[in-house]
Amino acid sequence: MKKLNVSSFLPVIGIAIFVYIIYSTGAKNILDAVKNIKIIYLLAVPFFLIFLIFLKGLKWKLILNMLGIEYSLKRSCEIWCLGFFTGLITPGRVGDIMRAFYVKKEANKNLSEALISVFLDRLIDLLTLLVLFVISLVAFSVIFRTDFSYIIIASILFIVIILAGLFLIKKNFVRRFVSYMVSFFVPKNYSKSILENLSKIYHSFINANYKMYTLAMATLITFFVWFASFIFAYYIALLANVDIPLWFILITIPIITIIEIIPISVSGIGTRDAAIIFLFGFMGISRASSVIFSLLYLIFADWGFAIPGIIAWMKNPLRMKFKKDDSLTEA
Repeated sequence: MKKLNVSSFLPVIGIAIFVYIIYSTGAKNILDAVKNIKIIYLLAVPFFLIFLIFLKGLKWKLILNMLGIEYSLKRSCEIWCLGFFTGLITPGRVGDIMRAFYVKKEANKNLSEALISVFLDRLIDLLTLLVLFVISLVAFSVIFRTDFSYIIIASILFIVIILAGLFLIKKNFVRRFVSYMVSFFVPKNYSKSILENLSKIYHSFINANYKMYTLAMATLITFFVWFASFIFAYYIALLANVDIPLWFILITIPIITIIEIIPISVSGIGTRDAAIIFLFGFMGISRASSVIFSLLYLIFADWGFAIPGIIAWMKNPLRMKFKKDDSLTEA
């Protein structure tokens, strides 16, 4: 008898939270908030999306080139969107590894090399987000004079980030740290292929200065992407007619994003809504307006990136299937 996988039921938690939020807020209140949406602001949304997709595709292309994988910028952008889509419909966004299968097929590389590119891309995203998360928690605690336990938590996270910086210093530490991060980002069925190449990757970084430069450039681009994403979130607030200043968006979106990736929901549904309602409450924003902002954020800041990915898959579908050990493979 096959063992029950409890983790497969975790997304139900997010859905349950979302249903409760809609019920407790009231459909009438939500519909009234919908009437306040400023439709004219929709005109600039495609430009934000194109700009952000370009930056995200460029960053991933730099990582691919650093690993000796030739991939065009256009295709990097398309497959990044495709991976974003598959990640969006899976808890913890593990479906993002679909990118690796396309790279394997189109660049004629082995799967472990392709997986490494996705792993590094997501690792840089997480570490830079943690830096912004720490800053946001401290700023939020000071500005709103909330419980200073937030600062203690932030300090602990900052220490974690410093330890992560030892990635290029201590090989034994690298092995332990990367083993944990790989297990966090990549399903265990594929993590072994990355870990087997760990020593090779480490020496490759140490012995090639240009790779370190490329990695630094990718990190800088990631910080810029986050800032541009926060500006986009502020624009969505204007679209939703939610009266909040830009500085408030800058210190809350990193917190919301961390909560959103907790693997107890799909597409952050429920967890993101609860976080937005709680945080926006400090600025006196109503629950209904917070729900509308959250829904618009889901539509444009999440599914806005996924739609080009769906189109890319329809143009060149890569059909997958699950093996008996629950690993994913080409059909």
